[in-house]
Amino acid sequence: MVVLVHCPFHDDSTPSLALYPDHAFCYGGCGWIELEQLPEELRRLAERQVQTQHRCGCQHPPERLLTLVDPWAWNLLEGPRRHRLAWLEARGIDAAAARRFRLGHTGAWFVIPVLQGNQVLGVRFRRDPYYLDEDQGPRYRNPKGQPVLLYRPNPGGWPLVVTEGEFDAMLLCLVGCDAVTATAGAGSLVGLLEREGILEQYRRSGATLHVATDQDAAGEGVVEQLLGRGVGVCRWRWDGGKDVSEVLAGVPRSEWPVLVRRWMREGAVKAPRQRVSAGVRRSALEGGADARGGMVAG
Repeated sequence: MVVLVHCPFHDDSTPSLALYPDHAFCYGGCGWIELEQLPEELRRLAERQVQTQHRCGCQHPPERLLTLVDPWAWNLLEGPRRHRLAWLEARGIDAAAARRFRLGHTGAWFVIPVLQGNQVLGVRFRRDPYYLDEDQGPRYRNPKGQPVLLYRPNPGGWPLVVTEGEFDAMLLCLVGCDAVTATAGAGSLVGLLEREGILEQYRRSGATLHVATDQDAAGEGVVEQLLGRGVGVCRWRWDGGKDVSEVLAGVPRSEWPVLVRRWMREGAVKAPRQRVSAGVRRSALEGGADARGGMVAG
């Protein structure tokens, strides 16, 4: 994780010197600085923070994280980590899309801000394999103390599609979809959609919810949970990869709308399972009535 300190090379009223694993960068005007040029105490601080970063990932207080989103974005789009845009481009995110989603880089981790309009609600960190090996942290991290958040980069899009990761959501957003996911993986996705009121909207309207979670056990588990909560789904299927972003990134962007329309058209439509309301369950338990008599279709 980047560490911001006062720059020793100019009058620095607010910390503007970022310490990275292999260099420092002053956002106050000094630019790139080799670690060997720093005073000894700052070199020691950089070494300690890098070790902590590799071991623990993000440990900044949430309020400070939000102020770092813009410097991190600059670091990726214009600064020392600009060369890592190539990694994103191989996954379907070009520089324009990275700017749209305000993606950034801490020096060792990609940063995915969770936005609501222009407001930053939180961040998600993705390990950069160029700087961190697999044994130096999980692939994704959330800041300590940050709640599970709904990642929804295009709330004005259509249709609403449930995905299993931020990259899936971003790529579908670029096709115009209202793609959503949770910042804590598949296990938290359905509960979060319930708390956000999305599932209740679909139960009331009877509309079918499009689902493009990964084609694995966890992704199928999301489908089963949705059906069990009384929501009908259109389960998208594809060839050539486990997750939808892997498939989209492997073909020209001009083909993305064609694929999405095909998945919408050919997806497996599954009817919701019936649910028993809380009032009916209480009545059945208290009075011995047959709970099946109170079932309502989602």
